[in-house]
Amino acid sequence: MEGLGFAKSERRTFHDTPYVLSVSGDNESLSIEVEHADDGRRWRAKFAARFIEEITQRTGNAKKFDVFVRMLLSALSEESEAVYLDVLTARDLEMLRRHANPQGPPTTSTAGQSDKRYMILTYRAEFDKVHYPLPLPLDERSEEEMLRTMVGRLRSELTQANSAIAELEHKASSVAVSSAEAASLASLPRADDERLAKLQRQNSELDNAVQSLRREAEQLRSELRSRPATGSVPASQTEAEVHRMRSEVTKAKAEVKTLREELRQRETAAKRLAEKVAIELKAERQKADRLTAQVRKLEEEKRALGTRLTAASRGPSAERSRVASRTPSAERSRPQSRPPSRPQSGNRTPPVRPQSG
Repeated sequence: MEGLGFAKSERRTFHDTPYVLSVSGDNESLSIEVEHADDGRRWRAKFAARFIEEITQRTGNAKKFDVFVRMLLSALSEESEAVYLDVLTARDLEMLRRHANPQGPPTTSTAGQSDKRYMILTYRAEFDKVHYPLPLPLDERSEEEMLRTMVGRLRSELTQANSAIAELEHKASSVAVSSAEAASLASLPRADDERLAKLQRQNSELDNAVQSLRREAEQLRSELRSRPATGSVPASQTEAEVHRMRSEVTKAKAEVKTLREELRQRETAAKRLAEKVAIELKAERQKADRLTAQVRKLEEEKRALGTRLTAASRGPSAERSRVASRTPSAERSRPQSRPPSRPQSGNRTPPVRPQSG
């Protein structure tokens, strides 16, 4: 919660009834306003920080004021499933209490409180659920004042719708650029060329729809500026203007919803195309790496074969050079091989001759 104050407004539907919920305040107080979006009735109240803390204490699950405000703003924006809002009549609240405590004593009659509304902040814990009811009395206003307020609110909603359209147009341009970049990566003929063409047609159709809607919004703003002030025209004319503006706002919101859906589809298609291109590029890089590795391996084998061939060609000449390098002196210096030993002549035994008889 900001120290200088906070303010937030959202359009929500409860029990088939559209409301505009507004929450504002500071560190000392909390203001809540609930307006019926169709007939302009409004319920509002301002609560002191101490009163909010007392309400939480009665439930048995006490919360500090700043914690309660953060829970309320989170529920208003639907940022968490642990906290959520509801708008009930006095009768609805009585039924909720009886459901929570069937054995409890009956409450006093709610006949005098039939015009009240209750904003219920529900905190859902793991094993428990706590309801914080905030009573909102009806804000008595004249019909003309209610119509004037509705005109102002519808103008504000129309402005927001136009801002949303402008934002969507900007996003559509970004998606178109992303699609063009993805398409440029796919330089070779691909199977999704037809899908790219369809996406480009959708881009063109969406751009035309945005331009048409902006022209209608500008025409509506011109008509509103040319009309006299609301207080100077009859209530019936003001009511007719309210209906017309409500129709225009409904149409603008429908266009915004359609544009958002088309934009979501385009973003999804562009993302898928980019992912496919990235996968193909990765595969091509891996293929190139494998081919490079093969080329490097072949070059190494070629160098090895060249080395072996060089060594083989040098082998015979080297042997001849080693033989030729042997000198006669080297041959003489080598010891001669000893001849086989023979018996000496002095040791010979003379042959025996036979004597004559």
